[in-house]
Formats: sequence, C-alpha cells, structure tokens
Amino acid sequence: MNDLSARDLRVVRLRFYDILKSFLDTEPDAEKLSRWRGVFSALRREQISPGLDRSAATIHALLAEQNLADIKEEYYELFVNPFSDDKVILNGSFYRDDRIGGPSLVEFRAFLKEAGLTFDRASMLEDDSLLVMLDFMATLIGAEKDARDGDRLQHLQSRLLNEYLRPTAQSVGKRVGEVSSAAFYSACFTFMTDYLDIERALFDSGA
Repeated sequence: MNDLSARDLRVVRLRFYDILKSFLDTEPDAEKLSRWRGVFSALRREQISPGLDRSAATIHALLAEQNLADIKEEYYELFVNPFSDDKVILNGSFYRDDRIGGPSLVEFRAFLKEAGLTFDRASMLEDDSLLVMLDFMATLIGAEKDARDGDRLQHLQSRLLNEYLRPTAQSVGKRVGEVSSAAFYSACFTFMTDYLDIERALFDSGA
C-alpha cells in the first residue's frame, strides 16, 4: 500500500476500518453477510501481505461453509448474551487493569481530550471499547482530508494505534481464539490484528 497516493491510501484505510467495525457494530444479518462475502471474495484475490492474505482467505472459506444462523449464534454468545460463559469484554481497560475502568481508562480519556475526539455519552458502549477505538481511528483518518495539520493527525493516529487500539485488538482476539465454538470471529480477529500490523508498519515507514 506504500505506492498509493495520500488520498488513495486514506480511502483504502477507511474501507478497511469500515470492514473491521462491521465485525462488531451490529448483529450479522443477510445484508451484512452478503457484503462480507463480496468483500472477502475480492480480497482473497489480492496480494497485500502474507498474513492478511491468509486471514482473508480463511474468512472467505468460512463464509462459504457457515450459514447466517451459525454466525449470528457466535456473535450472540460472544458479545451479547450476559449469561454466556464465552462472553468477551471489548474494553481496553479490562485487559490493562484487570477490570473495566481504572488508570488506563483515565489515560485514554486524556488522550481523547488531547486529540479533540468527543465520545457520545448516550452510547451504550464505554469510551475504551474496541469498537469505539476503531471509530475514533476512522474519524482521525477522515479528518486528514481538509486539514492543514496532517502531521499532527498522523501522530495522533500512530499513538491511538500503538498505545490503545492494537493492544486491545490483540487481547480481545486472544480471548476469542480461546472459544472453541467461535471459528468465524476468531478468523475475524486474526484479520483485524493482521491489518493493524500493516498499519503499524505504515507509520514506522513514515508513509
């Protein structure tokens, strides 16, 4: 992706973050399943990175094998059912502080204030939820379009990625991977962490 223009790279990154958010934002339905099948059918024919290529191919294969009811059941047991033994916590502070809240949440809120990112307090999610972090990253990428402080926005993106988003995605992905009945979402989190590794490499290269 390093060969893309700044505008094209921004568009590609926003599309990937849209895919990542779609894993978590709402319960899967027929429309979302159809969209995923189209996206991952296209991605499996691309050559982006060995890790991402493998994880995209895995999701493509699982989408061909599993029906909507199977994937909805996985989603429900992982992210919705409060009585599920397999329920996964999405908050970064849970993995850093062993509880939701605590010092890391205070630290993250200070980062949001510095970055000028506003959290919707009417949301049912905590502001250090993985889904919210993904949305904040997309907001910072989109802000580059008309901004004169592109370097600052890139710096904020790098901090969000490396200090909060990527570690949280890795921790959540590890937990999902421990659930034997969660083959589809385990593959989704492998795809997510593989993509975030590419993002880290982009920042490291100064792209």
